[in-house]
Formats: sequence, structure tokens, C-alpha cells
Amino acid sequence: SSPEQIPQVLAIAMRKAVLNRGVSVVVLPGDVALKPAPEGATTHWYHAPQPVVTPEEEELRKLAQLLRYSSNIALMCGSGCAGAHKELVEFAGKIKAPIVHALRGKEHAEYDNPYDVGMTGLIGFSSGFHTMMNADTLVLLGTQFPYRAFYPTDAKIIQIDINPASIGAHSKVDMALVGDIKSTLRALLPLVEEKTDRKFLDKALEDYRDARKGLDDLAKPSEKAIHPQYLAQQISHFAADDAIFTCDVGTPTVWAARYLKMNGKRRLLGSFNHGSMANAMPQALGAQATEPERQVVAMCGD
Repeated sequence: SSPEQIPQVLAIAMRKAVLNRGVSVVVLPGDVALKPAPEGATTHWYHAPQPVVTPEEEELRKLAQLLRYSSNIALMCGSGCAGAHKELVEFAGKIKAPIVHALRGKEHAEYDNPYDVGMTGLIGFSSGFHTMMNADTLVLLGTQFPYRAFYPTDAKIIQIDINPASIGAHSKVDMALVGDIKSTLRALLPLVEEKTDRKFLDKALEDYRDARKGLDDLAKPSEKAIHPQYLAQQISHFAADDAIFTCDVGTPTVWAARYLKMNGKRRLLGSFNHGSMANAMPQALGAQATEPERQVVAMCGD
């Protein structure tokens, strides 16, 4: 209600955005916006660390037992897998499960991953789609993947997420655990029995190789025109190892999802939840201001 409150309101908004891993919206009344800002007003920022949440051991043992008697297991990974790459790959290897990722999980799950079978969704790979649809057991890890038509109808679905509100939001769930992915997988791994049957995994990997080849064939250079597939592939090839990519919604997101290669140091930013138009340039400006020494690439357009 007054300019003097702006620093405090902004500090609250920033803390909520960080801790809730989402967007904060500050509504500024017109009469306040027209008033002069108080002299010397600054926001005192304290970066509170993310809480580490691990499910009860009894719940982890129940999950390990369920996985023991499950076959054709697939993992579906979202942005909640940030920082959990090592645990994720180890978990997949132990239960011989192919790893599918959502768009927001690409930068966290795709790289250095012998179990990666691509993305699913409206702009995903056929291999990711068929892996999920053919799974008997699907484990959702830190994802709010919204497209109900891309979930299997007959599979057992297990969901692990730091946010209780995300549990069962987009699909039926047979078992759910609340916890952050890294600490939950770390606690679960010693309880899980190692599997030896790779048939489902190997079929998914074969499908992925075919799908990847089909996409790469579309990115071959042409003598007549520069196709977006080829351009995106070349951007990925020549970009810095720690480049930050931003992409507008629409076709730039399609080419980024299919042709930009992640490596654990690169970032991929977009308006993947909200679908805001013309987001890439302001995101790139913010990224460059935050990381002035890093290369920032904005993929803009419709």
C-alpha cells in the first residue's frame, strides 16, 4: 500500500520463488507505482537453503519390496531430479529401468546416461512415449508432467516428489512418497534388490537409437535452405560447454528439446510451465546479468 513496503514485499516474493521452485507475482497498485521510491531503499536478500526431505524408512522398504516384484519398470524424470544425476543413473542400473524425461528434466537426466531413452510428450520422441506406455510399473521422479494421454492406463504408478500437492495431480497413483529426489534415492538404493533381466531396457534403448537416428537425419545440411533442425544442432555443437540456452515457446522449444545437448554444466531455460510468449530474450538478459562470464544463447521466434 506504500512505496516503503516494496523492499520487504520483494524479499518475500524472492524467497517464495526459490523455496517453492516456482514463480512469484507481485501486484503493484497503480497509485503506489506513481509515487516516488523511498531514497536508499534496498532489499536485504538472504538465500535460505532448500530443505532436505527424506521419506520414512518404512515407506522406503515398502517401495523396495514393490519394485522387487515389479517387471518392465520405467522411470520418468522431471526438474526435481536436479542434482540427483549420480543417484538416478545408479538406481536405473540397479533395477534395469529405462529413463524417460520430461522437457524440464532434460538438462538433469539426459547426459552421461546409458539408460536414457529420450523425452516424451507432445514434442517428445517415439521411444520415450512407447517406453512409458509399455511399462508395467512407472516411477515418477520430481515431475509434474501434465499430459494425461501420455500416461499408461494399466501400469502401477509410483510418485516421488518434494511437493505433496503434486502427488496424483495428473495421473492416478498407486504409491507415493514425499521427499527430494537425491536424498530419497540415496536412502532407497541400499534397500533395492538388483535385477538381471534387461529385455525391457534393451528394447527401449533400441527404440531410442532408431528415434535418435531419425531426428539426426533431419538435421543434415541442405544445399538450398538452412533448416531449423540443422541450425539447432550446430548451435549445440559450437556453444560453450557451460552455455545457458533460453528458448521461446513454440518451435524454438521443439528444436531445443531435440537437438541441444546437455552435459551437466549447460542450462536450458524457457517458459515450459506457463507458456509465456517472447520469454527467451528477457530470460537471456537475466541469465547474462547473473552470470556475466558465461555464454548465453537466446533462441527466439514463434
